[in-house]
Amino acid sequence: MSQSNLPHAIVIMYNGSDIDDSVFADLSANIVDYMAHYHISIPEMTVVKYFDTNAIAKLEMSDAVRPKTKSERQTKDDPVENALKYLSVRYKTFFGNRDTLALAFQLSKDIQNTNDVALFNALKIVCEDETVYEPQLKKYGISRDALNTIQKWYCMSVHSN
Repeated sequence: MSQSNLPHAIVIMYNGSDIDDSVFADLSANIVDYMAHYHISIPEMTVVKYFDTNAIAKLEMSDAVRPKTKSERQTKDDPVENALKYLSVRYKTFFGNRDTLALAFQLSKDIQNTNDVALFNALKIVCEDETVYEPQLKKYGISRDALNTIQKWYCMSVHSN
């Protein structure tokens, strides 16, 4: 099984005509929707780019393998950041509410009725594998009470199976 919350790429190269902006927008929207539908990724964490022949010719190998800066690594490669971002998008309607009962109900329902690998990976990261710090929670609008609720319901679901 492939690891989630790590960068992946799908590269499509073709011989043919250039794509105008509207065709590219339509094509990329379909790709992003397809990936979201099959729980491969969430749209907010998906980037689609188009390179014409001139742009491909200008790409240098040194750019492709350039080491990431510390801030790039912290944001893009940090599993906690990716997990919190995913959860903040998926459960955004519940995080603004001080009452965590609705969050607990929805989370319990999602855990029991889905095989969403991205959800389970995000939950595992914030509930078992990693420490989540207050600045990270604040960045994604998640209260400590909401995180405690997520951890409690995840733990109960894991130990009940």
